[in-house]
Order: sequence, then structure tokens, then C-alpha cells
Amino acid sequence: DYFGTYLFMKGHSTADWVRQFKIRQIKFDWQSCRTNMDCGVFLLYHCCLYQGKAFKSANLHKASQRRIYRAEICASIVLSDLNIIRSQVLSSVDDFNKNRIAIQASVIQDEQEKIKKEKMEKELLEAEEKRAKKLEKELAEIDAYQAEEDEELNNKADACQAKEDEEEELNNEGDD
Repeated sequence: DYFGTYLFMKGHSTADWVRQFKIRQIKFDWQSCRTNMDCGVFLLYHCCLYQGKAFKSANLHKASQRRIYRAEICASIVLSDLNIIRSQVLSSVDDFNKNRIAIQASVIQDEQEKIKKEKMEKELLEAEEKRAKKLEKELAEIDAYQAEEDEELNNKADACQAKEDEEEELNNEGDD
């Protein structure tokens, strides 16, 4: 509908035909509900091969093959004679190639620093977990010791209470 409206606004002779065109959805074997970044690859592959009916493609199922298609599509677009910024892009590529070693060294250094940082964080986390386990163990030992002390105090208190009860009973018998 939007495309037909656009054609109508531009005064194109097929605008009415496009507006009335019935849209149908065709199921392709390579369709997926999973999200990926290759919708442009699917679209361009489809545009190149579609002839009014579904077609099969064993290669669109493979992520590695889609990467190759993506690179081919990018190269075709960049190198096209219709690309009005072709020379600028190729100049940027040339600049990149001249500085590639420095860029590569920087990327490698950043990766090494990231790995080193992740390793240090992992070691710190492991040390912290080890300390937490040690503290847990010490707290459990303290709790066990405290429980023993409490039990001993309770036993002494019970014994003392029993003795007091016995003395009171003897005093009560002596008063009678």
C-alpha cells in the first residue's frame, strides 16, 4: 500500500495497479524466526533468484556461507560504477591498509589488556570466594563452640537450680 501511494505521488503509471495488487506470502526453506543480522543477505539473495515461486537454498542455512555472501554484496556495492562515493571508500581502504599494522597492534594490545583484566577479575573473585568460604567455616566453628558453651552454661544453670530447689526443699522440711 505504501509503495503504491509513493508511486501515485510520483505520478507513475502503474500506481493504481500496484495499489490493487494482492500481497501473498511465500514460505521459503531458509526462513527462520531466529534473529540474526543477515536480513539484507536474505533479501538480496531472494531478489536475485526469485521468479514468482519458492526456491530452495542449502547455503542460506549456513552462517559461514552468509558471511561470504555479505562480503560479496559489500564488495559489489562499494565497487559498483553507480557508487558515487566509490573513490572515497577506496581511499579509506587504502589508508586503512597503510595503517593496518598499527591498527592491528592496537587491537591486539586492547585484547590482551582485556584478557589480562578478565583474568585478574577472575582471580580476585576466586580469592574472594575462598575468603568467604574460610569465614563461613570459622563462623561455623564459632557457632559450634558457642553452642557447646551455651549447653555447658545451661547444664550448670540447671544443676545450680536443682541444688537451690533441693536446699529450699530441705529448708521447708526443717521449718515443718
